[in-house]
Amino acid sequence: MTDNIEIPFVFPQIPDDTSDDARRMSVELRRIIDAHILSDGGPKEFVDVVVGSKGRLTPLGGLAVLLTNKTGSASVQGELVKADSITDSAVSLAGTGNLFPIGMFVDSGIANGSGAWIVVSGIGLVKADATGYSKGDRITMSTATAGRVEANNNPSVAVHFTEVGHALQDAAANAVGLCNVHFL
Repeated sequence: MTDNIEIPFVFPQIPDDTSDDARRMSVELRRIIDAHILSDGGPKEFVDVVVGSKGRLTPLGGLAVLLTNKTGSASVQGELVKADSITDSAVSLAGTGNLFPIGMFVDSGIANGSGAWIVVSGIGLVKADATGYSKGDRITMSTATAGRVEANNNPSVAVHFTEVGHALQDAAANAVGLCNVHFL
């Protein structure tokens, strides 16, 4: 059996003629690596990484984008949204059986008219309707409650465009659970 060999990562020096933006990015990258990566290359913890001003990778493993909440009320974590038909770069609450949901809120309490993070792919928390769902269920837009999902394990063309993803854990009625989402 061989021993693991620790090879520390040495950051290169930042050249004096580096732009302010590049310098800030380098310093932030160093901070993230120092704070979250062990010397053996393994992660210390899950990391929330912002990619530009409008994108991020969430600690749960989702790809999120920043869009304006135009639901008419504060956001609710895990509720599903659709592209708003009036305001550019905004979302409104997805209706019951809504075709083409585009994501779900990452956080609760984001005021109407404010920027809200929306998971559009990967793993995230998704809010169930009054029926809940179980690990392994295929989840689709609820036919009873706007912005929520229900288990639907009977594939058909009729529900294909309401599909949200697949449950990775159980969710009780009106609760959130982890799901792998893949909006079409």
